[in-house]
Amino acid sequence: MSDAQHPMDWSKTTFDGSRREQLRQAQRMTVRQRLEALDELTGLSERLQALPRQATLRAGGTAGGAEGGEKPALERTAKARS
Repeated sequence: MSDAQHPMDWSKTTFDGSRREQLRQAQRMTVRQRLEALDELTGLSERLQALPRQATLRAGGTAGGAEGGEKPALERTAKARS
């Protein structure tokens, strides 16, 4: 399909535009579809939590940029909230 058939809607490329489009799509979903999507996302979340954490994201670096045994920012934030 060419661009002439499906012109780009640039209003959907901003954060606000993207959010509005997500809401429009969600409004078109049935309750059954929403529950199925929620079930799929819950399953994905559980699978991701079960994955072993990687100590380093790139050679020579530590997860979250932590230095000298410092916990990554995400772990510090989660601990601060609890």
